[in-house]
Amino acid sequence: MPQALNDLTSNPWVIAEAGLVTKKNLKVAEIKHFESDDASHVVELVNKDGHLLARFDDEHKEVDHGGWFNGITVSRIDSGYLLLYFAR
Repeated sequence: MPQALNDLTSNPWVIAEAGLVTKKNLKVAEIKHFESDDASHVVELVNKDGHLLARFDDEHKEVDHGGWFNGITVSRIDSGYLLLYFAR
């Protein structure tokens, strides 16, 4: 586990709580979900318009396509934490 949860000061960002991450446009390289307590737990990320960006569940554990995200909100995180790698 990373030393600092909810750390948005380095690359990758470490996110462990639901809520607004950024309102800015951000070029994301990769997102990974770690340490889910149960295979049925879900994590969802949406953009500032509420459109689904990524969903992690028992079948999907990472998003490696990346791209430009128009704001990021973690709308649901049942357990674990995310590593969000952004492109520089």
